[in-house]
Amino acid sequence: MESNVNVQMAPPAADAETVKITLDRRVSPGGSVFFNHPSDADGWPLIERLFAVDSVHSVLAKENVLIVAKKTEASWDAVMPRLDETIQSYYNAHPDTDERLVQAASGGDEGSIRQRVQDILDTEVNPSIASHGGFIRLVDVQGTRVILQMGGGCQGCGMAHITLRDGVEHLLRARIPEITEILDHTDHAAGTDPFYAR
Repeated sequence: MESNVNVQMAPPAADAETVKITLDRRVSPGGSVFFNHPSDADGWPLIERLFAVDSVHSVLAKENVLIVAKKTEASWDAVMPRLDETIQSYYNAHPDTDERLVQAASGGDEGSIRQRVQDILDTEVNPSIASHGGFIRLVDVQGTRVILQMGGGCQGCGMAHITLRDGVEHLLRARIPEITEILDHTDHAAGTDPFYAR
């Protein structure tokens, strides 16, 4: 069956660890999303398939570009055809993927994003950080931008940026790939009882 996606791979140098793959459609609806491990790709079916290629080490997705890093011992001559085949077969099986991403990026799915973010905060994030006396509140969703506020033991905590960036942001981006930006609206200087003092 003829493919419905145009895949362009920039030939990497012999000693390069990454290859740039440009598609004629979005793979991420804005912002850069880095996948360092197969578990990071939960909710991103194309990225999950790329990790199924044994030699793939990590993937960076942004707009219509993928930067794929291979494992050191692997050869690009063996890896690149498999990457191309994986991408082609994915889009042949899911021809409307790009349309859904574009709709999400345009803000048409704002209500859905709001509900899913709130569900994740309520069921996973806040129960986890409650032991530190903290909580995270959804302030607003503007298109595909999510605005959060940290409170309790998280407000003014010296580890707050790590909690947000490596924990909450990572989780939200993995579960809700159409999110393009996550902003912290917290006044950390006003925190009165931080879990870890600065």
